[in-house]
Amino acid sequence: MTEQITKTDAFKCVVTTPEILDKNFKYEVIDAPEQGTDKWLAWRKQGITATEAGAIMFPDSHSSPMTVYTDKLGLTVRDQSDSEGYMEWGHRIEDLLIDKFMEVHPTFSCKSHGRLYQRDWAKCSLDGQCFDDSGNPVIIECKTGQHESKWNPIPDRYYAQVQWQMYVTGIRKAYFSVLISGHTWFEREVQYNPVFVGKMLERCETVWNAIQSRTPPASLGFYSADKAAVSAIAGECGHSGAPAEVDEETVLEYSRLKEQAKKAQDEFDAFVNALGYRMVDVQRLTYHGRTFASWVERKGSLSVDKEKLKREYPEAYEKCLKQGLGSRYIRYTV
Repeated sequence: MTEQITKTDAFKCVVTTPEILDKNFKYEVIDAPEQGTDKWLAWRKQGITATEAGAIMFPDSHSSPMTVYTDKLGLTVRDQSDSEGYMEWGHRIEDLLIDKFMEVHPTFSCKSHGRLYQRDWAKCSLDGQCFDDSGNPVIIECKTGQHESKWNPIPDRYYAQVQWQMYVTGIRKAYFSVLISGHTWFEREVQYNPVFVGKMLERCETVWNAIQSRTPPASLGFYSADKAAVSAIAGECGHSGAPAEVDEETVLEYSRLKEQAKKAQDEFDAFVNALGYRMVDVQRLTYHGRTFASWVERKGSLSVDKEKLKREYPEAYEKCLKQGLGSRYIRYTV
């Protein structure tokens, strides 16, 4: 396969791949700045990435369309204290998983690693890119996990992530190179799904337009991850407006769901306690021969007697104080 590359500067080039899509298809390939740097963060803020597309399509307790919105606008502050270590070891593991994939596919040729791609406001980075036996480009996405069963089928967010990567780059096949619990490796193949990508583009464009206009994407719904995001949006808007009246249906629905959640939690706690009773004289519970639950010994943790430290070593206590991030929450009185 031949790529037509037109250099625009030392940092960026425009690439046309007529063998993959129509002759007018273009995307940009960027020599990746180091992750975590200001240049890398600035690049991410200029569009929707593959990871964010996954969050927009399949919200969970950690991220959602609303959290993507607040993150892009810098309304939420995340703890970055461990990010450097995560990035370093993430890169190391990616290299190992790409090497393993190439070992299993010795006739494939590796083309690039760790580059950034963008198509208008759609962006992605690839862990690796290769050419298969037929000379067609394929994406390699590296993942780690604890349970192989969670890969049958492929996790929704990861599926959305590689679909986004294929949309941005024009590549039509991707492979996951997966390491489970540090000792079990396997691969999963994914073909491009234009119907799914069409739906994903609609939702992602809604979020991107919301970011551009600084209007929260409430039309896409609210999810369990949105507590901090809603608080951040409220902080940006202020609280100068007059009270907003809610109707009886809202109050009744709130009460119903609150009671339903409490009942579900009570049932879950009782069920787990019953399972625990079945383990009073055994070390493990198994399901089809595999561990379902097991006793874990936990040593008592060391802690600092803050009152004693403050009383006997006041200067050291003052030097060790650390201001935490402030927060805002909603108190319901119904």
